Amino acid sequence: MLKPGSLKYLVSIKVVADFDGVIGEVEGDIEELMDGLLRQMEGMDAEDLERDVYEELDLLLCKGCKDHFVRNPLNLNEDDLSLLDPDATHPIH
Repeated sequence: MLKPGSLKYLVSIKVVADFDGVIGEVEGDIEELMDGLLRQMEGMDAEDLERDVYEELDLLLCKGCKDHFVRNPLNLNEDDLSLLDPDATHPIH
């Protein structure tokens, strides 16, 4: 719990679904496939569907937690921190 007046940091995270413009080959009637997808989505919770496409999260952190977050935002094991290197052979996916 942060004390009133203490140093704190706001971390805002926006997660957005990405589309690379590639649509794979579809077998069968595209209209039937789309109708089936829409029927499937009708049974799903609207908020869950929205979170699959877009989500925002705000974190209020103390200095120690902010420092840890900036160093290791995915809370990886020390052995896996090299995955955060943009020049790494196998970046996080």
